[in-house]
Amino acid sequence: MGGGPKTRFAKNRKAIETYQDLTAGNRQPSAEELDALASYIGWGSFGQELFQGSWDNPYPAKSWESESNWMRDYLGREEWESMQRSIINAHYTDPITVQTMWDMARTMGFTGGRVLEPGMGIGNFFGLMPADLAANAHLTGIELDLMTGGMAKMLYPGANVQIKGYQDSKTADNFYDVVIGNWPFANIKIADRRYDQLSPSLHNYC
Repeated sequence: MGGGPKTRFAKNRKAIETYQDLTAGNRQPSAEELDALASYIGWGSFGQELFQGSWDNPYPAKSWESESNWMRDYLGREEWESMQRSIINAHYTDPITVQTMWDMARTMGFTGGRVLEPGMGIGNFFGLMPADLAANAHLTGIELDLMTGGMAKMLYPGANVQIKGYQDSKTADNFYDVVIGNWPFANIKIADRRYDQLSPSLHNYC
């Protein structure tokens, strides 16, 4: 995830172009294309440069006009607005943190079972899951952004990837053995009769 904002934009652009090409051709990704998809890091760290304003009245930061125009021309309104909505939470977790969290799960006794990653992005927790745990795991991921979720489906075809908000997934209590990830933080109140007395914010709900 290194490099400045322009470098990160270039990685995201390549991933988007790869995804769109795969989708248009209705074909499976090659190893090189999987690498391109896996380099996608979302827009949380610099999306404010691109997604200011609205679709009807865009207002990109100075020196980001050409990138903004490319996004709008290449994505279209639905995907552009989907990405804009995800900016506040699209902060992807670095590999060292992911690996450390899996070490913690192992220390706590997890050896396999049902795994849920809400707010999965492209699925870094799936990709960096230790092989012995992955061999005994059933993976479910939930991602709000349309394109990011689509990339995750290509990267992890054996996982149950759902493109929706976690609050819309109707996840049953006590169904999963491990819930792991870097889920969204936002002061948004979630309606769920099971937890109405808590009036949970989005992150507390997750």
